[in-house]
Amino acid sequence: MGDLLHEAKPTPLMSTFDLKACYDQVKVLSDVQGKTVFVCLFGTYSFKRMPFGLRNAPTTFQRYIQNFADISRPFRDLTKKKSLWNWGFHQQTAFETLKKCPMKQVDGTTPYIARTDASNYALGTVSLRSAGSEEHPIEYASRLITQTEHIIIRQWKEKLSVLTGLLRNFVDT
Repeated sequence: MGDLLHEAKPTPLMSTFDLKACYDQVKVLSDVQGKTVFVCLFGTYSFKRMPFGLRNAPTTFQRYIQNFADISRPFRDLTKKKSLWNWGFHQQTAFETLKKCPMKQVDGTTPYIARTDASNYALGTVSLRSAGSEEHPIEYASRLITQTEHIIIRQWKEKLSVLTGLLRNFVDT
């Protein structure tokens, strides 16, 4: 998907669509298909489309949702060891928020901006394209702060956020 952002051209129309069974819509690169091999009664097979359960599969979609780490935190709290399943107000609010996430058009002719931020439990970055006085979000990235990173002072968390944003936006393509 990141490659598509660089190929996108300004157009008079842009549409969005909801991917039913979204994982099944994303092709697995042929050189990586060997990592999806499984054995069953009928032989050995590999996936040509992204299956559920791949470690980095969710990040394919997370990077297009602003503040994903913050918004989805109530879901992760449910998956912790010895955590009781309790779908409450916070989980429902997070679910409703994730359903409303927008997508903006890419414009490769305008300047690129990377903004970063850090909180006590998450780092975030947004890639923006500048259009006059307006800035349009193109891609979002966020992650939780690890237990080790949690003890560092606020200024270092901000620097860690900048580093994470730069690596995400300029190195990981």
